[in-house]
Amino acid sequence: MNLRLLILVIMCLTEVAFVLWVYLKGQRSIIKWLFTAFVLSVALWTLGNYLVYTYVNIFLGYLTFAAATWIALSFLLFSKVFPEGKFPSLKQDKLTSSFILLGVLFTILSFTSTIVKSASLSPEGILQSQYGPAHPWFGIYFLASISYALGLLAYKWRRSKGLNRVQIQFIFLGVLFSASGATTTNLLIPLFFHTSRYSVYGPYFGVILIGFIAHAIVRYRFMNIRLVIRKGTVVALSALLAAGVVLTLLYLLSYSGHFRFPTPTYIFFGIGILAAAFLIVPLRSAIQTLLDRYFYRSHYDYYHTIEEASRKLSSFLDLDLLLDYILRAVQRAMAIEWAAVYLATDEGYRLEQAVQALEPHRLPSELPDPLTGSLRKQQDVLVREEIRRFRSDPKVLDTMEEIGCEMAVPLVVQKQLVGAFLLGPKRSGDAYFSEDISLLTALSGQAAVAIHNAQLYRKMRWMKEYSESILKNMQGGVVTVDADQKIVVFNPAAERLTGRPAKEVLGKPLSVIDKGIAEPLREALEEGKVYTHREGMLNDHTPPVPIIFSTSLLHDPSGRHGAVMVFSDLSYVRRLEQERSLAERMVLVGTMAAELAHEIKNPLVSIRTFAELLPERHEDPEFRRYFQEVALKELDRINALIAQLSETARPPSFQKEPINLREVLEYTLMLVEERAKKSGVHIVRNYEPDLPQVIGEATRMRQLLLNLLYNALEAMPEGGTLTVSAARGDGTWDGYVEVRIRDTGKGVPKDKLDRVFEPFFSTKEGGMGLGLTICRRIVRDFKGDLQLKNNPDGRGVTACVRLPILAREEVIGAIGTDPHRTS
Repeated sequence: MNLRLLILVIMCLTEVAFVLWVYLKGQRSIIKWLFTAFVLSVALWTLGNYLVYTYVNIFLGYLTFAAATWIALSFLLFSKVFPEGKFPSLKQDKLTSSFILLGVLFTILSFTSTIVKSASLSPEGILQSQYGPAHPWFGIYFLASISYALGLLAYKWRRSKGLNRVQIQFIFLGVLFSASGATTTNLLIPLFFHTSRYSVYGPYFGVILIGFIAHAIVRYRFMNIRLVIRKGTVVALSALLAAGVVLTLLYLLSYSGHFRFPTPTYIFFGIGILAAAFLIVPLRSAIQTLLDRYFYRSHYDYYHTIEEASRKLSSFLDLDLLLDYILRAVQRAMAIEWAAVYLATDEGYRLEQAVQALEPHRLPSELPDPLTGSLRKQQDVLVREEIRRFRSDPKVLDTMEEIGCEMAVPLVVQKQLVGAFLLGPKRSGDAYFSEDISLLTALSGQAAVAIHNAQLYRKMRWMKEYSESILKNMQGGVVTVDADQKIVVFNPAAERLTGRPAKEVLGKPLSVIDKGIAEPLREALEEGKVYTHREGMLNDHTPPVPIIFSTSLLHDPSGRHGAVMVFSDLSYVRRLEQERSLAERMVLVGTMAAELAHEIKNPLVSIRTFAELLPERHEDPEFRRYFQEVALKELDRINALIAQLSETARPPSFQKEPINLREVLEYTLMLVEERAKKSGVHIVRNYEPDLPQVIGEATRMRQLLLNLLYNALEAMPEGGTLTVSAARGDGTWDGYVEVRIRDTGKGVPKDKLDRVFEPFFSTKEGGMGLGLTICRRIVRDFKGDLQLKNNPDGRGVTACVRLPILAREEVIGAIGTDPHRTS
């Protein structure tokens, strides 16, 4: 047999075996169907070329042209559906429909004499074909189909990204190169030069096509095919290479004509076999290395990898850098497609980081519940192949298959699942072996501790920054000392309050700072004595600065302790208190002066009246006697009021006593009841049962309530309703009794409501404007609150008095009597 024809047979068988292997791998799809049809058409065309040269039969020529038609048509349809997998609608795609109809037509014409009429061999063994009238049209159809298909692939290549783009690129190049060569030898040369001399070489270009497709499968998972290269494959390739060497030598020997069968054949056959035997071991090793590198097979030193990882893991404190190193180290060592790490959060296990070798792999943002439960329960590696083989957990298997995960490795610290590694398939297609699982198990233990430490470091750093921010922005000074009484914290506020920069005192003993700070801290360290809201002085200032401070002990696990002091400047508070006291005194003096003026006016009127009558009735002894009595009495009254002014220049003190508020209310209502009846005012009472007692002074309490009741009655000269209620307060006023006095009068204008408590301000004609001022002063003396608001319905106002409730123990301590005593 001619060696060239033998090669054609080998190529045909190789193409058939290749396409059957591709067809049987993975899931069936229209892409795989059309690809199979395309490669089988190439194999049939290759076989047809061999048979035509061997048997010189015109039917075989017909079959060869039919196969060429199918090559063009199947490749065009394949280009239409790849990589989307969707077949176009023939009703809408008229051009594709036309190519299909022409393909059917030329298939029929291939079995007639319209394309090829006859075929024969010349004495030199060269094929001589006589072509029919349709041969040029067949050539145009073939070139148009291939060109249109390549144009489609080029268009899709420009619009694609990632893995699809690379796959289209290699299919395009494989078909372009192989079709260019085969079209030249088997179509263009016969068409223009009317010779089939070079047709035998056309099928050889199929090697280029198979090479590009195989490369796309191996490197870029063309049609999602994963290729697993095992040791037997390496040995077979080595044997084929050795056989190729032997065949080449035999061909060269036969071609030289110096040797004839059978002797030379056996000699060189023996030499070839010996050469193959000597070459098989080094060839196997070399090919194994090249294939491992080409097919992403990795070999790693187990102990060296563990040692290097241990050294590196202990050097990382930043969590992000640590996770990146771990994932990339695992990916490099095992040549996996992707790796991801999930870490525990309050809500679950969140995707923290991932590395990917090829196109981005979509991973869930949270670790799926089946994986979480299984890892937490077993705390052992989950391998998808083992789960599938033993059918141990269908839910876990479905979850791993859904996200494309081959292995899940738990991260456990103190028997708690703190995270997990998810690993994708190896790029070589190999399974994870026991050595891989052992390495990952060892790495996961160290990685878990390192990740846990990095998380603690991140939290500690965050807490440190948080604490420093608080200390920096605090208005109060903070000073902390350790167990050796050395200053370790001295915040900016402490610098400002003491006048000492931190760099002068940090690391120094307590004696270098003000005694007002040093002594409380020393007492805390030596005696365990702590203070809360204690007043003190900073004596290094002139004049000394009053402060309020608190101290506390700080303990560490070793039993040693430090102390901290927080202090604030009281100077501003003291100034405010003095200014408030002065303001209150001034208001009080003004109020008392107005009260006295009000009270003195009436006696002076009486004296003036008698003085005006004196000239007329001077001789009347009875008048003179009566005038003397009235004048002296009124002057005594004025003198008493002046004495009161001199004695009450500050808010008067009073003796604390428990007050039964219900009794005081009833007493004051009794005093105003007659006046209310005359004015046509109806009084409504609304008391809460079991009203608690309040603290106060009975006389001033009556004065307060009488003033408020008289104001309410004066606001209703034509009658109305006076509602008096008393109940416990709630919310902000919990711990108080609220007394509400509500009238239905004309109310107070909104623009004047805020001024009703000002001295000498009155909304009544001829009023002195002192009543509510005095009422507010009394309430404040009782540590209560007084508010006046217009009613929501617009009729009248409500005066709300809030008086503090005192506990039984406080009342007994204050007055030394039974708190149930009434006034």
